[in-house]
Formats: sequence, C-alpha cells, structure tokens
Amino acid sequence: MIKAKLAAHSRSRLDRRFKEIGPLSRFSVPVRGWIKAIRAGLGMSSEQLAKRLGVRQPSVVSLEQSEAKGTIELATLRRVAEALDCTLVYALVPKATYRVVKPTYKAAAHGNIQQSFTVFL
Repeated sequence: MIKAKLAAHSRSRLDRRFKEIGPLSRFSVPVRGWIKAIRAGLGMSSEQLAKRLGVRQPSVVSLEQSEAKGTIELATLRRVAEALDCTLVYALVPKATYRVVKPTYKAAAHGNIQQSFTVFL
C-alpha cells in the first residue's frame, strides 16, 4: 500500500513538472540543429567555436552535422553547450499524462497465472 502511494505521489509530481514545460512544439529542433542555429544567432564562426572547444574547424562542422542527424553523444552536446554559454536541457517528456500502471492477471492453461502490466493514460 505504501509503495502504491509513493508511486502515485511520484506520478503527480512528474505530471506537474511536465505541465510547466508547456507545449512541445516550442522545442522543435531547427533543421540544421541547435548548435548551428545558436552559433549563427551569436554571430560566431565555426572557427571561433572550434577555438572555444579546443578543436579544429572541421570538427565543428562534423559536430553540427552529427547533431542535425541525431547521432551526437550527450556528453559532446553538453560540452558544446558550455562553449556556447548555454545550458543543455535533457528530458523525456510523455506524450500523454501517466495515470497508473496496474498489474493485470490472467489465468493461463493448467492454472498458471501470468502477470502483465497495463498503462492507463
């Protein structure tokens, strides 16, 4: 019973936090990626960013391409964010509100009980 109450409280806290985020459309990734968009918005050349990162200019182009393709590593993106004087925000946001995950039991052949979980949104 205590475990169920803690889970319900945790879901409630998550739901409140997700509501604060607002519509996900605000966070659609620019076509060429965030790195290039922010760098261009700052009026910074790829060579200047390379200097801040301690890499060569072609590496910045590779970073921008890998971010745009979705293959950049999180640690690398964090390092680039710091070089751009940004904060990396990382979150998994549910598409719907999580209500409850309930175990469901069904009798299988020969009296064996099988357990599965059903998510109610």
